Amino acid sequence: MLKWDLATDSLQVGQWIKPKVRHFDLNSDGSLILCSIQSYRKKDDYSPYVTLSKPPWYTALALWKVGDSWGGICGFSDDNTILIQGGMEPLKFKGTLNKGLVWNNNKGEMIYSRLTERRGWKLDSSQEKWVKYHPKSGFGLIAQRIVNGKTVLAWPTAYHSWFWKDPITGTESTSSSIDISLASCADIDPKGRLVYSMEDGKMYSIEKYSNGKYRPRILHDLNDLNPKWVTPPTEATKW
Repeated sequence: MLKWDLATDSLQVGQWIKPKVRHFDLNSDGSLILCSIQSYRKKDDYSPYVTLSKPPWYTALALWKVGDSWGGICGFSDDNTILIQGGMEPLKFKGTLNKGLVWNNNKGEMIYSRLTERRGWKLDSSQEKWVKYHPKSGFGLIAQRIVNGKTVLAWPTAYHSWFWKDPITGTESTSSSIDISLASCADIDPKGRLVYSMEDGKMYSIEKYSNGKYRPRILHDLNDLNPKWVTPPTEATKW
């Protein structure tokens, strides 16, 4: 796990984990992270579980065992309320929650909708795509996919295209020269930058230059990072 300071663009390297992280969500100040983790190992019963920890550490302060692959979607509806989608079996809770924190069992689609809107995305009037736009920088993102020539609504986790709208004139333009449709993730950060990561192991931002052209800029190259055992600091193991 990497902790990204958006103010300085610095990265703090934390722990690695072998199972797949299916979903995750941060609270408002980034001090806590929920992760839905899918294990495909027999000793873990092949079942997903949800962890609550302090980034960039996976060491769980609290854990919910989902029991089957039908559940596991998770997120914060606010800084004090955790939402988790249960599966066919009741959720099994282990660990402790800090004073003021509560958790509820909810449907996954409702959790997705809440998280998507909280992150600044809006469903357009056609109900076919999610759009996020930063009025000061002019950058915008579209989450949409086409299947057999038909538009299918996609949650903003992939299938992105992008646009830039002049904040003064409102003139909108797009560029096919920088294709982010295969980005593993993309978003518009609080600075108004369009940022994304690709399977080449690099994190990028798209910037508009004075000549009117768009160019990708490498923010971080992660290819030199190698998995290794990391012991979390004491403050990551307790409230």
